[in-house]
Amino acid sequence: MPAASGLLASLSMDPSEPRCGVTRPTMGSNVLLTKTGLSKSKKLHCSADLPEDHAYGLAKARDPEGAREVSMSWQYHEANPDSQPGPNFVAMNKGAAMEGLTKATQQRPYRVENPVKVELGMKESPKPELPSDNNEAHTYGRRSANRPFEEVRLTGQQPDMVDLMQGQYSSDWVKMNMTRREEFEEAHEKIEPMSTRASVGHAMNSAKAVEAQREPFKLKKFGKVTSKVSTRR
Repeated sequence: MPAASGLLASLSMDPSEPRCGVTRPTMGSNVLLTKTGLSKSKKLHCSADLPEDHAYGLAKARDPEGAREVSMSWQYHEANPDSQPGPNFVAMNKGAAMEGLTKATQQRPYRVENPVKVELGMKESPKPELPSDNNEAHTYGRRSANRPFEEVRLTGQQPDMVDLMQGQYSSDWVKMNMTRREEFEEAHEKIEPMSTRASVGHAMNSAKAVEAQREPFKLKKFGKVTSKVSTRR
């Protein structure tokens, strides 16, 4: 009976309650008979002798380097020392053209006899020498005080700093445009739209409709009778 009580406990049944029928050992591994208890995880119906890393079906070999190792480590690129640079067709075709070989049948033998490989790596071009490299007192451009005559003729005399700070030039601009106010108003004068045949026809029809309005029909004996209902018109 202890085995039967343990089996009933595995089936989420109360061992103290009487049970009708046969209690078989295989009932504890039957997924259709085993019930999940309240707030408990579902029981696994497998043999207890299996190891923890047992896999049903075909077990795939896992890569020891997982997503955490890949994302948390930085790997620098290492060039293959056995790799060879490819052919430089631009340089070889240029050399063939300089030799007067302009046909494809002539350029192929030239490339075989004069192979040129692509240069790997970055070449640092020499920096140009600047005047300030040898003379620390050298200044680029020109001084603002030495203004050429052409610049003075086009832009006028050098502006005064007081006028710049006080906004004198903006006031002069406003005054200059105020003198041209009439010219601006004439340029932006509103032009009435020209009438078309359709607009003239609509106006004539509306005028005829106003003239055609007359009093509503009433019998003569009711002509002097006032309305008893106020229409608020």
